Amino acid sequence: MRANTFESAIYYLNQHWSIFPVFADSRTEFAKHPALRWQIYQTRPATHTELTAWYGTQNRMGIAIVTGNLSRLVVLDFDSPHLYDTFCAQHPHLAQSYTVTTKRGKHIYYSLIPTLHAPPTTHGTGVDFQSEGAYVVAPPTTINGFTYTVAKDLPTHKLIPADMALIRTFIQSSRAHAPKISRQTEKTPLSPTMTIDRLQQLYLESIQMGRNNALFWVSCLARDYGISQTHLTNQLATIHASRPTPTHHHHETHATRVKEACATIASAYSRPARPIKPYNPLTPQLPNRLREAMLQIGMMGVIRTIEALRLSGITTGTTFTATQALSLTQGIIGRDTVRTALNTTAPIFGEALFKSPRTPLVPNGIANEYHPLVTNSCELVTVKKSGKNPKGRPATVYTMPSNDQLIALFGIKPAKQTDPLSLDDLKSVRRVRQTMHQRFLTRLPGRWSIRTFARRLAVTTRTIRHYHNSDANFRYIPLHNSTLVRWNGVNDLFAEEFPHKGYFLTDSADKKYPAKAGIAKVLLAKRQTVQLHQRIPNFWWYGTDDMPPISAKYRADVKQIVDDIHRKKFANTRFMRQEAFSVQEAFSVNEKQGQVTPDSDATQPILNVSFTPPSTPIAPAWDIATHRAIHQPTAVHQPPLIQGMPKVSPTPPITQIPPKRVNEAIIQRNNLRRPFADESQEALTIRLQKAINERTTNPDHRITREASRRLVSRYTPSAIDEAIRTMTTRQNIIKPVGFISTFLRASQKSS
Repeated sequence: MRANTFESAIYYLNQHWSIFPVFADSRTEFAKHPALRWQIYQTRPATHTELTAWYGTQNRMGIAIVTGNLSRLVVLDFDSPHLYDTFCAQHPHLAQSYTVTTKRGKHIYYSLIPTLHAPPTTHGTGVDFQSEGAYVVAPPTTINGFTYTVAKDLPTHKLIPADMALIRTFIQSSRAHAPKISRQTEKTPLSPTMTIDRLQQLYLESIQMGRNNALFWVSCLARDYGISQTHLTNQLATIHASRPTPTHHHHETHATRVKEACATIASAYSRPARPIKPYNPLTPQLPNRLREAMLQIGMMGVIRTIEALRLSGITTGTTFTATQALSLTQGIIGRDTVRTALNTTAPIFGEALFKSPRTPLVPNGIANEYHPLVTNSCELVTVKKSGKNPKGRPATVYTMPSNDQLIALFGIKPAKQTDPLSLDDLKSVRRVRQTMHQRFLTRLPGRWSIRTFARRLAVTTRTIRHYHNSDANFRYIPLHNSTLVRWNGVNDLFAEEFPHKGYFLTDSADKKYPAKAGIAKVLLAKRQTVQLHQRIPNFWWYGTDDMPPISAKYRADVKQIVDDIHRKKFANTRFMRQEAFSVQEAFSVNEKQGQVTPDSDATQPILNVSFTPPSTPIAPAWDIATHRAIHQPTAVHQPPLIQGMPKVSPTPPITQIPPKRVNEAIIQRNNLRRPFADESQEALTIRLQKAINERTTNPDHRITREASRRLVSRYTPSAIDEAIRTMTTRQNIIKPVGFISTFLRASQKSS
């Protein structure tokens, strides 16, 4: 067999099998999970370029093969060696095929004849038939120290319909000989936490998922807890039949609904009962959204107190005293912090977070009605451990609130996503925030800004940078938007309102310069390739430095970047085609050749994004020493901003056919978007816009720079100055734009 993963991937590609990477030992908790979205490889096989990116450079060790019609491959997956030996003894001709040794059993590979369609994937007891819509892990993948190896390096046996019938019969026989799990109520005792009343309540609460779905789910739950089918049918069938149906549902009689309920319950009991999961006495921790809401109003002490008490065994709805809370949180949270948190109220409704179930204190010696055993005599009785402290005041009792109650008190949307915290994480405020930040980036890596992290944790950006400096596992890749600077676009790029913060220039030698128009002109005069770069939020993740993970948020950011490119490129056109660009076409990088390829997979972060593709051939560079032109190819590659990252080249020149007709109105409108060549006209434009916008606070009554240029180009400067002076003398002007326009039209008619 081939020695390394890359050679094995090339072998599988030559066999016309569709493959993709899995995490394997790089992420042991998701060892057999796909390392990228593998649905596309159910329709086409991977390319050689993708294999090079996966296994040649990124060194992903796991290989998975897609089974079904595309690869014309099916796999018989045995979970035990004993079952594999039984199959080989019964069907020796089917055992002579390509076989792989797995951790629990064997994989037998089969190919399909051209006229045979891949059957659906079938699951048995101890054996599975992997076919359409499935995949198997292939050699030499290593998972938890075990390496998949080839047991029989033979050609794959081609299955015929008769062989398919034998395999189907063997899988059915494995189900028949499997040990049956008894569903008797006597052998599976009823759990005290699940009763018929509780099942009826669960059914009514989950009715929004659909009547039949709710009934089936509750029936499976009753089956697992050992409730008999007859008992459940007698209690739930009538309730199910009496529930109203949707308006679009066809009419059914009561008897038909009862019959439907009995059939649904019977289908749930046709399967064996599942084992009941052990009860976890710890209540769930606070959701992330609730933690963030508390952090925004300075309730870090409440977060630490609730999390510490829940981790110490105080569940939702459990009552406790302040003394118990202090003893449980001793050494973790300070006494003053705990006492302050127990007496904290909600910011919106003002209700106490830890409610105290107080009862009125009634003297025990008062008789409400006459009874011969009750006397009016007073006697001194001493009681040990009366429950009162030495001062005579009873201890205050608190109740642990649930997550739903806290969400209602804070007025936020319900959420279930939570990042776990341990007791060690709760010992300091800094450790709580830093752990939340670490778990957040582990769960959701992507393009984030420092301000977003700071707003989430209610700290400053300087604190977030301290967190990053204290832990080397906080890693990032800087991202930039890049634009090629040309002579005909210098004035457009470096306008008067150009924000220089976050921008810089680079020349052909990747040397950085300030983003100034004069510097760009000097570099262009020296025949240098000048590019303008803009810093955008970095790609952050928490972990090793070998390969940044890809998440759904990063793919959404990439789509947003593609949409921005598409919108900027076709901003002056009348029609836009949304399907002109795609994520794979615009951002797939071939690391081997350093070029953009449409068939590459976007699995690497983008360092540079070109907003303006070159429209004319690039002039050759000029050597000052020899006074000769240096030959360069037509496409100039954009230099990388980080050592070792791929280069991204701009798109090839686009040749456009000049239009036959020229619309002067469109040309005039486009010219007004740019500053006037005459500096006096541009200064008058800015003064007119400032004078109008300062007279109103309504955004709808303001004027844009383009509209201000239109007025300056249409009327004389003296008329505009007179209009501005007249407007400053009036006090009751509601719409200054309308006043200026009317005044200018009147002055033009009078002249």
